[in-house]
Amino acid sequence: MPKKETTRSKNSKSDLNRKMYGVFENSLLERSDFTLSSYINDISKRLKTITPKKIQSKNQATGVSQCIRAILTSLSQRNNVTELMLCHDIKYSAATVSVSLKKMAYDDLLTLTVDNEDRRRTLISITEKGLETQKYLEEAYKELDGILLKGITEKEKDLMVPLLKQMLKNVLEAQNDPALKDIKVSPCLKAQTTKSLLDSKELKL
Repeated sequence: MPKKETTRSKNSKSDLNRKMYGVFENSLLERSDFTLSSYINDISKRLKTITPKKIQSKNQATGVSQCIRAILTSLSQRNNVTELMLCHDIKYSAATVSVSLKKMAYDDLLTLTVDNEDRRRTLISITEKGLETQKYLEEAYKELDGILLKGITEKEKDLMVPLLKQMLKNVLEAQNDPALKDIKVSPCLKAQTTKSLLDSKELKL
């Protein structure tokens, strides 16, 4: 049987992680040889640690995914829609939307009722609780934008948005590259990347 991890070893790992991320953070800010994708990836990872805290500070409801946020936003603008109409509007798969709708109905964020004109269809409507949650979420995400755009002028922001959209378009196209379709990423790739950082001369414990 594998040995149980001691408190000391856990603390050592925590110290190592803090040291490792501290070095990487300073490197990103101080060095000029990192790629643009490194900055975008790191910003995204760090934003993910802030996002749930911002949402929690506005609304105690937990488990609010991007799909749920998109559904609430769509329903706040147009009510009594079918699932097909909703999928077309928010650009999420039917399977993802279906799972989210069941969770949201359970949490009283929306109602699902049979269409009297066509009983094969279900009409989706947002509730008062759903509208309140949507409002909280929008406030939280506006604050997140404020964090990201601090020190950036309106002119720079106007230049940034089309560039980011083009980057997103490029990544979406790359995802559909036939040459990458059958490539399986090894589970140990992340561990190898971490080890390379640990072995670097920058990390001195």
